[in-house]
Amino acid sequence: MLSEERAMDENDETGADLADSEADTTAPTSETPRFYANGFAVRASNADVRIVLMLDGRPVQVTHLSYTLAKTLVKKLGVFVDDFETKVGREMLTTDDVTAAYAEKES
Repeated sequence: MLSEERAMDENDETGADLADSEADTTAPTSETPRFYANGFAVRASNADVRIVLMLDGRPVQVTHLSYTLAKTLVKKLGVFVDDFETKVGREMLTTDDVTAAYAEKES
């Protein structure tokens, strides 16, 4: 079984297996910025995708991705979440699911 960090880092954005490289240059260091978010916004232009991570409604980090990398990220995150849900035997709620449930209870 892969550790969380290894599972997330197994392939870089080019799809190359990091186990095949001599040094893992993608491993975070103490100087690597870390962010926590409890919300996000996604915007797009004709050239790229912008992801704004937010904490309590305030932006904490902005990332620009090419469409190719954005699609790759979506697919890889989907695989990671599907695997997690299978292991814990439970489907995770999305923020949209939680918002709908709260709205239903308040009606």
